[in-house]
Amino acid sequence: MRSLLFAAAFLLAAHAHAIAADSAAGWKGVKVLPKLDAVVKVGNETVDRTKAAFPLPWVVQDVKGEWLWVGDNRKGWVQRSQVVTLDEAPAYYTQVINSGKQKASAYYLRGITWGLKGDPDLAIADFGDVLRLSPSAETYICRGLVWSKKKEYEKAIADYNQAIRLDPNHAFAYNNRGRARFSVRDYDKAIADFNQSMRLDPNNSFVFSNAAWLRATCSDAQFRNGTKAVELATKACELAGWTRSEAVESLAAAYAETGDFDSAIKYQNKAIELNPTDAEFVKGAEERLALYKDHKPYREE
Repeated sequence: MRSLLFAAAFLLAAHAHAIAADSAAGWKGVKVLPKLDAVVKVGNETVDRTKAAFPLPWVVQDVKGEWLWVGDNRKGWVQRSQVVTLDEAPAYYTQVINSGKQKASAYYLRGITWGLKGDPDLAIADFGDVLRLSPSAETYICRGLVWSKKKEYEKAIADYNQAIRLDPNHAFAYNNRGRARFSVRDYDKAIADFNQSMRLDPNNSFVFSNAAWLRATCSDAQFRNGTKAVELATKACELAGWTRSEAVESLAAAYAETGDFDSAIKYQNKAIELNPTDAEFVKGAEERLALYKDHKPYREE
């Protein structure tokens, strides 16, 4: 299934100074994470950066003086001094943990960092520490994502169950549990989770895209519905402003399921154009493009 979801103090400071000295263009595209006191603003509004609608890492989109315009679907301004780069993040969060202050938050953010840097076991350990200190739905969701990345889907589902127990209205918990259930071929329950997630958050591009992907690519024909998949994927693309490669790829798969391979090829090419630097994504996307050119739909095995 398509992949989801993640030194010494003087060295950290020296690296931060080096980036700060670069031109504004040098910051664009850089992945950053928040320091513990980071504040994100849109106009006069302070954004709740802990919400799933403002996921980590933040990618720098623009720079104005000491301010960085960061985010994905939702964006905001944060001061350079309030973020660390992905490479700097482990040292910074470790320093906070060792200071004994805000340990739960620092463990949480370091866990996210390890996940993003491809070290799932360290991420799981940090999220376990967070859950011992301060259990929350968000932490169970994050650990569930890491379990899914390790293909340990039953453990992921167990964490999503805990997240829903703590917060029965958490749309992303249902979305992520739906993805895990799709992976273990529990299609009825996956569809029910996606439907619940869409009811709770009808403006969430991710869940519409995931629901469309199941309807377009499921290996069990009784759960496929090309027309419904096109409807869901189109909604996902519109919600994302046609900027999310996975949403556009869901639309391509949906058109392939309906037999409209010209549209499938068109949108598959667009999906690749939107995310050309992700080698893993491009490899899979090009394999699916080859299927569509051969007038064959894609099936998720």
